[in-house]
Amino acid sequence: MRAMPDIDELFMEHLGASLSKQRSLLQAVEGLPCDIDLDTGEATFGDRYTFPVQLLGFEEEDSQTWIWSWALEEPLGPESLTESALALKEYGEKHGLDLFTVPSFGTEDLSGDEVTILSCGVSGSQSFFAAHTEENEVTFFLIPDTRGQLPTERPAGFVAEVIEEMLDTYELDEPAEVLRSYLRYEGYGLDEQSSRKWVASHPKGGRLTLKFDGQGQLDAVDAG
Repeated sequence: MRAMPDIDELFMEHLGASLSKQRSLLQAVEGLPCDIDLDTGEATFGDRYTFPVQLLGFEEEDSQTWIWSWALEEPLGPESLTESALALKEYGEKHGLDLFTVPSFGTEDLSGDEVTILSCGVSGSQSFFAAHTEENEVTFFLIPDTRGQLPTERPAGFVAEVIEEMLDTYELDEPAEVLRSYLRYEGYGLDEQSSRKWVASHPKGGRLTLKFDGQGQLDAVDAG
């Protein structure tokens, strides 16, 4: 029988892929104004991109509190706007994961960004973003489908930057497992030549060399 998923394990499994999806979005919409229409469930960036969005939840920064969109007393839009959040709630009920089923909780251990990274991966969404308000509240959105508007094949340099972001931002007890999950997501084959050196190769020509120290921590990642 397969073991129930653990929140930490799920987060590490989806961390690289979710950061990659977000980085692709942010690079594409950089400098473009964003308009979010909750009635239609769409976000428009300048006159270049329009994506369907799902309202995931909110983080109150002063009180360090998260609330799921389905838990609001007064909905901010049509019921369809919270379909992804409700699907995550069902997932949490099925797998015994309170994170997805408790209406509101403190974010001292898992920030709003981290909840969204995990949610993006578990829901299979194609990206996510956050919108800040003047009330020190952050609203998090999932983009379930980018409608083919963003690249799905990413150069080796891009992948190396995501890896560096992961290691700079998060404390990874077992970086090797996180790296394997991410490289697999990006379509790389992995040659673990030794405990100190891996070579990752993409069928379309991308290549990465990863070098580790004696404690299994990544020292460097080189593209090309």
